[in-house]
Amino acid sequence: VREAKSTMRIVSDGTFFNATSWKIRHNTAVTWRLSLGDETQVVSCLVDGRPFAPVAIEGSTIEIRLPESNADSTVELAYTGKSSPFAPVRGDFSVSLPSTDLLVERSEWELVLPSAYAPLAVEGNCEFFPGSSKNELVLRKELCRGEPPSIRVFYQKPETIKKPRSEEHTSELQ
Repeated sequence: VREAKSTMRIVSDGTFFNATSWKIRHNTAVTWRLSLGDETQVVSCLVDGRPFAPVAIEGSTIEIRLPESNADSTVELAYTGKSSPFAPVRGDFSVSLPSTDLLVERSEWELVLPSAYAPLAVEGNCEFFPGSSKNELVLRKELCRGEPPSIRVFYQKPETIKKPRSEEHTSELQ
């Protein structure tokens, strides 16, 4: 797998939607296996822009048949899943991307938390970079095989900043 690009959005009850695109280099027909993780459901799958129905093998593992090709094949997969619900003030959750036995040269992952929450820390097997907004993470994992990119995110709901009372308003109360 030359590259994988994922965009995941998670909502406060822990439900997430993930869309990943893989560019796979191969010459002959290939039966590709992916393990999506527990409690996931495929929403859509495209192989080189054409709809494809992946075959469920066992548990959360699916098979995608890639036809013989002289160029890279592009597989686009969208699915939903569930992590733990967000706590009212602060907490953590864990999520991962699909795993495959093929070598993945580079995996990039954008993770968007609910807008009311901000990530405090991240631990896992990915490099972490700040996103373009307070509730977004950008992650990267290079050269992996059989080990999915996975992270545990520690988050907090930022407190509302209280404005001090104006002196004028305070003197009226005295």
